[in-house]
Amino acid sequence: MKVAMITTSDNPFDPFDEFDEWLAFDEEKNNLCHQYFGCSSCQMLDKKSFASSNMFPAYANDENERAIDEICDAYSMFGIFKKVTREIKDKTS
Repeated sequence: MKVAMITTSDNPFDPFDEFDEWLAFDEEKNNLCHQYFGCSSCQMLDKKSFASSNMFPAYANDENERAIDEICDAYSMFGIFKKVTREIKDKTS
């Protein structure tokens, strides 16, 4: 299953492999997302995505990817956000 995550162009960490470091950078107040929007990229995604823990994981994943695409498209002129993807083995297989 392909999983998408949102990140910012100034975040040097990989959200898949270095999540703790990535999250700490994302929540800092001096990164690009905070400078332009006053929030982290996680908070921006939370505002745009309708995914919930009550959804099947595949549906939640699709909804998060839709929201990531919306954010990246809407703010493309700023060059702040980018989508990163990775193939993740489905745990139900």
